[in-house]
Amino acid sequence: MTSQSKWTAAWKTLSTKKFKQCYSEGNFKHVIGIAMSARRIDAVQQAIENSTEPEKLLGYCFTIATETIRNKDFRTNVLRMILLVYQRRQASVSSNFDFFKIAKIHFHLDLPESTSALFEKLLQSDNYLTGYQIAFDIVDKEQQQYTTQVIN
Repeated sequence: MTSQSKWTAAWKTLSTKKFKQCYSEGNFKHVIGIAMSARRIDAVQQAIENSTEPEKLLGYCFTIATETIRNKDFRTNVLRMILLVYQRRQASVSSNFDFFKIAKIHFHLDLPESTSALFEKLLQSDNYLTGYQIAFDIVDKEQQQYTTQVIN
């Protein structure tokens, strides 16, 4: 076993122990912080899904991804994970759902078709006003090319 793989194994063991401690104390933000530092997206996702306040932690992760993470590939993977968690939750939870963050993630990941589908879904639901607000935000804040792709 090389010294690099020994270090990696030791780090994984140590972080797993710390995750367990944080879970038992209810410190999900600490788990996310450690997991982000270790680039353990699986642990970030698990913390969000095990939390009693997943919406709050999704927002926290979104802020970290868009304002702190400099590595584009890692940031993209974190945003994809956040979107995946939102998609899984969407079937069971419709209230207290941050459609604005979903639209922003679509923009960051360059998914205009997904934004368009979200917009159409919102317009056909009780959340139609949210749909209109997202449309106004897209026109006001996003790039013209992206806006055109959402419309088409």
